[in-house]
Amino acid sequence: MWLTRFSLALGLIAAMVTSSFAQHAGDVEFEYDLVQGKIIIEGGSPSFRFADQYFEAALGTSGLLNGFVGDPGFEAHKPIGSGDLIGFNLHAGHNGNFLHFFDANTNTLLSSHNRILNIDVAGPGSLNLTQTSGGSGLIGAAPANGEFHSHLDFLLSDLGSANFGAYGFLMSLTTNAPNVRESNPFWVFLNYGMAEPAFDTAIGSITAVPEPSTIVLVSMAACGFAWKRRRMRSSKV
Repeated sequence: MWLTRFSLALGLIAAMVTSSFAQHAGDVEFEYDLVQGKIIIEGGSPSFRFADQYFEAALGTSGLLNGFVGDPGFEAHKPIGSGDLIGFNLHAGHNGNFLHFFDANTNTLLSSHNRILNIDVAGPGSLNLTQTSGGSGLIGAAPANGEFHSHLDFLLSDLGSANFGAYGFLMSLTTNAPNVRESNPFWVFLNYGMAEPAFDTAIGSITAVPEPSTIVLVSMAACGFAWKRRRMRSSKV
């Protein structure tokens, strides 16, 4: 746990919470869909690659909160079962990467990087999210009234302007409630030191569908490859 460094941050978060079931802008809202038998994610902004939506938060850039954020939160839209455990799984996205990094200094989505995002999960221990490794963890347990609302803490290991950019990862929610399956994945993007327009552009580069010209080129290449294979087969007959 990061109690020494982030006791102030946790105090600020606690001060902002006026009700365990109050809605907070930007939270990942969810509910059990008993017809589909799975967790349904609500809200967020639309995404078109790997997930249907994304959520965002801003990492601190100075002082005790440098590289740290306790958002977004996770909130049940409707009460769930008392004591139900809500957890998460992390999923691979572009090129099999788990942690995606859009570098603010080069204005590019890096295909290779060594950044580490530490996730302080409920209970003992924490999880290091990197380009090549994901994992899973516990967010929290529902209180007796079922009004679930909890947060995870995120901390970058590499701080300073050289590491400014957008950090994105795919996450899904899980539960131990009977007959309720894992949610579909959704994106979480953390802004470290980027202006809002630049951050929006970074998110778009990861979540948007390829431009039509790119799709056409890929399709032409696939057709050309198929035509070449047919010719090779014909020449062998």
